[in-house]
Amino acid sequence: MPLVLTSNAIITCAHEGVVTVLPHQEKVSIGGGFVICEGDLEAAPIAGCTQVAPGTKPCTTVVEWLPMSFSENVLVQGRPVHLQTSIGTTDGVPPATVFVVFAGQETVQG
Repeated sequence: MPLVLTSNAIITCAHEGVVTVLPHQEKVSIGGGFVICEGDLEAAPIAGCTQVAPGTKPCTTVVEWLPMSFSENVLVQGRPVHLQTSIGTTDGVPPATVFVVFAGQETVQG
């Protein structure tokens, strides 16, 4: 089972831009970080994308998350939690993949 994401997670685009992780709930935490739920990372800003070739645009925002990004079993306030297996896409040109480098905790699985 994959780990549950928290506000301490490290998520990047394929060009090493860092996604800003901001939870919309502050009731459930794991290891000092609040659990990240579906909707918390929609349109999340990305800083530091290194995509700078001619005809490209750096990643600045997460556009969407694949359905496999969420737990089918674990909910917080009625919303599925994000998992370590979360994969999304960006607004970069061409679009890039967003993936989890560190879940933000190493204990609770979804």
